[in-house]
Amino acid sequence: MDFNAEIAAHLHWKIKLRMFINGAGENLDRAVVGQDNQCSLGRWLYGEGLKYQHHVAYQTLLKKHTRFHQHAAEVVQKMEQGDSKKAAELIGINSPFQKESLEISLAIEALKKVVSS
Repeated sequence: MDFNAEIAAHLHWKIKLRMFINGAGENLDRAVVGQDNQCSLGRWLYGEGLKYQHHVAYQTLLKKHTRFHQHAAEVVQKMEQGDSKKAAELIGINSPFQKESLEISLAIEALKKVVSS
């Protein structure tokens, strides 16, 4: 698992969502975006990463990763409802998405230390 690449991939979600809100980039499906087992980190967490499930760092990352995808799905849902202003607010400064984005990076780093030891 390339944990640094996973941090970058999850940070890139804000750009991906911003582009989606602006009508550019890929078309996002709320049902897929909301699933925490569809991205490479999620597949690892529910696959090979399960061997670390007894570690607090794994449990923390799993919870934060799930919430991260829930927040991202909420943005897509607002766009589906035609509320681009609210969608933009949901990824703005001090938003739960913004907070979760930072916290997931820290959680990935914490699990990286566990895996490396």
